[in-house]
Amino acid sequence: MEGIPALLHDHVTLQVESVDRVYLNGYVPKLQYPGGGYYWLRQVRGFPIPSPAILGKIGDGYVRDVERYAKQNGTPLEKFPKGVRKEQHVRPLFERAMAEGRTGVVFIGRAQEKARS
Repeated sequence: MEGIPALLHDHVTLQVESVDRVYLNGYVPKLQYPGGGYYWLRQVRGFPIPSPAILGKIGDGYVRDVERYAKQNGTPLEKFPKGVRKEQHVRPLFERAMAEGRTGVVFIGRAQEKARS
């Protein structure tokens, strides 16, 4: 008689579906002390005037790069409506991609969490 592992191997399959999320977090130790931001903007990034406005430009550039990627690859890009469950919102796109046999990035969603500080 066959063992349990052999029986399970021939009769049980594993199927995993997932909506992955990628968060962009950065930790740069040298920025954690006084003067760190000044050093990074001047010496690392090469800006002559270390203004906080530069950080907005860097962030805007990141957003443009993501938008360009989405356009070049035909990837839907949209902001999630407030209060909607993100997994349910993208489920039809995810299922369509699976039916078509597509893999990779099938949707780029943007959500902004508000926090008081």
